[in-house]
Amino acid sequence: RLGGDIGLPSAKSLFALQGERLAKLGALAGAPPPVWYVMTSPFTHDMTTRYFKRHKYFGLNAKDVKFFKQGTLPCFTEAGGIILKSFDEVSEAPDGNGGIYAALAREGIIDDMRARGIEHVYAYCVDNALVQVGDPAFVGCCVERRCDAGAKVITKAYPTEPVGVFATRINSETGKKEYHVVEYSEIPESLATAKDKRTGELKFNAANIALHYYSFEFLAKCCLDLKLPHHIARKKIPFLDVATGETVTPEQPNGIKLEAFIFDVYKYANSVCVVQGHRARDFAPVKNAEGTGKDSPDTARELITTLHAQWITDAGGVIENVPEGVPPACEIAASASYAGENIPPGVRVPHASYVQTFAK
Repeated sequence: RLGGDIGLPSAKSLFALQGERLAKLGALAGAPPPVWYVMTSPFTHDMTTRYFKRHKYFGLNAKDVKFFKQGTLPCFTEAGGIILKSFDEVSEAPDGNGGIYAALAREGIIDDMRARGIEHVYAYCVDNALVQVGDPAFVGCCVERRCDAGAKVITKAYPTEPVGVFATRINSETGKKEYHVVEYSEIPESLATAKDKRTGELKFNAANIALHYYSFEFLAKCCLDLKLPHHIARKKIPFLDVATGETVTPEQPNGIKLEAFIFDVYKYANSVCVVQGHRARDFAPVKNAEGTGKDSPDTARELITTLHAQWITDAGGVIENVPEGVPPACEIAASASYAGENIPPGVRVPHASYVQTFAK
């Protein structure tokens, strides 16, 4: 899905959208685009690197697009035995998004960042079709406040939405305030729906959408000095049928994989900046198949084209020939506008069109 067309008027893939946003960010800054570090898994690495090469790195300098592989861990039965995939192969799975820290060190990426003089790092999940790659307002806020780490969050769509939330607690041993992400499965409904008596807002309402900032020095510490815990995830794991010698893919979860979580380092930060984002501008996940109606290409497509149409109307422009009962929609190339800037007042754009440039 990452390299595929999600049905936009431009037929751009998620990688293409993000690469072109990086290129535009450099252009707006009057500088080379930020270096793009792309974490793959051993199962997707070759496919991903070929895709980038075939598309000429989406206009970026190939030397500034660096790939590195996530690690894997063996999968286990509920009794603790290692699951075999074949007679000579152990079933393995990626070690979670928190495996990024070990991978950055092991694959030489931290050394590359240090050699380039990089001071600030922005991280995100590639399946977010709306991500403002590099997000200068968010990163700038973290830099201005001299934070070790930062997170951009959004409010929950409803109190029991199945998302993790940022929360703080006081470490009883050190007295230090620590930042944590509490998974939705760990929050009882009474807390998920609890409201602040002073504001009337939900007490736990800072939904984690995997938009992260790190100072380079803190990131280097995370990669070189910290050991993260692994969390249990029950998954459908391919296994060896000893009687037939065949690998079987089960229809139900049959084993355990171990995952590290990217946000588990926040408790080690001396200072954390949590910035309130906006769901309609910051979050369009693509996790499910087309037509499922949730976190799918069609929902992401609608979010992008609705937002871009809003940019037009905010500039005093008009979306033309909109069918009755249909929300105005269009797609604006990142080369024309990164986040709604530089749109000519009063511009007229056909409904459901792809705008590559604005006439001057």
